[in-house]
Amino acid sequence: MCLKIKVKTQPFPRLMFFLLQIMSPKKPVENLRDLCLKVIIVLILDAIKCCGENCADTLTEYFSELPKCLQERILLDILQLSPLNSFSKWVSFRIFQYKCATFSSKSISAKFHEKFAEKLEKLRYLNVAGAEIGEKTLRGIIRKSPSLRTLIIPDFASDEVLEEVKNLENLELLDISGHCDVTHKGLSYISSKSLQVLVIGTVQNFENLDVLAEILPRLPNLKEVRSYEYTGRSLLNLNTPFISRLRAISDFDTTIEQIRVIIAVCPQLELLSLEDPVEEVFEYLGELMKLKKLALSQYHGHLTNINLKQLKLLSLELKHLAINFNALCCTLEALQMRSCHIQISSLEALCFRNLASFEAIDCNLKKDLVLQLLQHCDRLRRLAISNDVDLSDLDIKQACQEDKLQHLEEFWLSVARGLTSNSVIILMSHCPKLVSLGTLNGWNIDKVEVNYLRCVTYFTNTNLNLLYFSCF
Repeated sequence: MCLKIKVKTQPFPRLMFFLLQIMSPKKPVENLRDLCLKVIIVLILDAIKCCGENCADTLTEYFSELPKCLQERILLDILQLSPLNSFSKWVSFRIFQYKCATFSSKSISAKFHEKFAEKLEKLRYLNVAGAEIGEKTLRGIIRKSPSLRTLIIPDFASDEVLEEVKNLENLELLDISGHCDVTHKGLSYISSKSLQVLVIGTVQNFENLDVLAEILPRLPNLKEVRSYEYTGRSLLNLNTPFISRLRAISDFDTTIEQIRVIIAVCPQLELLSLEDPVEEVFEYLGELMKLKKLALSQYHGHLTNINLKQLKLLSLELKHLAINFNALCCTLEALQMRSCHIQISSLEALCFRNLASFEAIDCNLKKDLVLQLLQHCDRLRRLAISNDVDLSDLDIKQACQEDKLQHLEEFWLSVARGLTSNSVIILMSHCPKLVSLGTLNGWNIDKVEVNYLRCVTYFTNTNLNLLYFSCF
């Protein structure tokens, strides 16, 4: 008796043909030094798991001849291991004699914060965001770390702490955001020729909104102010004419007077973030000759008032507003839109030859615009769209013709029910730099097909991440 077994057709009948044509980059061979460090870390953690703190002195002596830079690298890698318990990190900290140049409290559980903090010294980077340590302990760390370059102390800033900060001659970044108790006396301590980035935070931290006008003249090399949205208003209160080196600022409710003083005080401005400016502000942006990045949000005027065509921006970020696509400058390399209402006067007139990154989250994006970007943006590296896009396999095939999408690295469509595994294969076989593709749970592809494709990428050593979220 002869049994006939009907074999189900494989999900990819043409897969073996495409195996020979996969163009996504291969996973690089890992650096031998990094591999050796990983082996050493595993051995250290195994010893701690077996013997606890009893092995600390022996391992300290064993690693004593190791170059200082390697000791710091091993300890830093251990402290940054997120699944590792804080006790093992503490023992590792002790093994390497409490010597580390970088420390972040986020990687340590709260009950170990004070224990670590008491031993910290000679740091170059310190982040105590959310840490449970005393102000006296923090002041001691700063005092024992004169070479600090980055100091992140949200919710810890006070007059006494800033008095210690004033002695840091190499400080480049200072974060005093969050709820803090700083008076004008404390602000007088912020005086540095090396400081380049200042994170002030919400204005409720200080006695008035014009804190920037008070401290800016004492920071001659300051290039960026973060989390402070009253820059224009504050600059209006400068006591004497002043030209800063600021390259990145934010402003809220910008008026004509405020944009004029921003132009006068910040001629080297490269990044400007505006929230709900008056419509006349757009007429002055062209006077910022070095402006490369613009972030615009919460504009309540009419979309016809936004005309950025005359600017030479490289990056544009839009949030919660209506925009005419034809009013955007054609020099853009990165365009990010969130919760925007998009209008297009003429699809044929769109020209974004330099566009490398396009992201649209919760926007009314149409299929025609997506196809226009795929077919005419030769330098496109990243495409991310969250709303439903009615694309088909044929559209992807046509977009991949004539050497298009040769620079594509990330292709994210959250919902595209017209795309099947054929589109995945087409992109894999056409895009030589593609490393991330998804989210396939929003495509017409089931989990079995995704697993099959993942096997293909694994056995061909292809560096391609196929995103599929089973929870959806």
